[in-house]
Amino acid sequence: MIPLTNLLRGCKMNRRQSIADLRLHFCRAALPCRRVVWLLTVILLSATAACAPVANRPDVQLPSDRPSSSAPDLASYPRSASEVSGAAVLSLLQQASADTQAGRGEHAVAKLENALRIESRNAFVWQQLAQTHLQQQRLDQAETVAQRSNSLARGNPWIEIENWRVIAAVRHARGDKAGALAAED
Repeated sequence: MIPLTNLLRGCKMNRRQSIADLRLHFCRAALPCRRVVWLLTVILLSATAACAPVANRPDVQLPSDRPSSSAPDLASYPRSASEVSGAAVLSLLQQASADTQAGRGEHAVAKLENALRIESRNAFVWQQLAQTHLQQQRLDQAETVAQRSNSLARGNPWIEIENWRVIAAVRHARGDKAGALAAED
């Protein structure tokens, strides 16, 4: 326990003032702290209300409320990189395609890696890189990159179909017929 004289040293009060005056002084000093605590409580409550379960939020449509259809709406997914990529990435993709067709696979890979530095989460760039690795017979890299593209595709069937074709071709090239059949399905 701290002696009263030590408490009074840091205050602008003299020792003759009563304990009641001391309490009043500390309550006034604590008033801004109370306001901060109140403000933090309001912010915390607001944040937890925004994170309410989806079932309690009227602005979110639950799967049971949606029209039932087993097939995904293919029109909602982009079919090519031109629908989701920036101009610089599109230019690099075109240059990489030209390099691949001209037999300059190393140049194509370098351009695709540059495109990935710009848009690292673009599944179309990863897909083209997987196809380029496959053409160069870099089977391990082709399969790994195709799987990475699938993980970024977010259910886009256009991307996933091409990636599974790459994976199946890799597994065929390795002689893994069961793995290739599984990838084709």
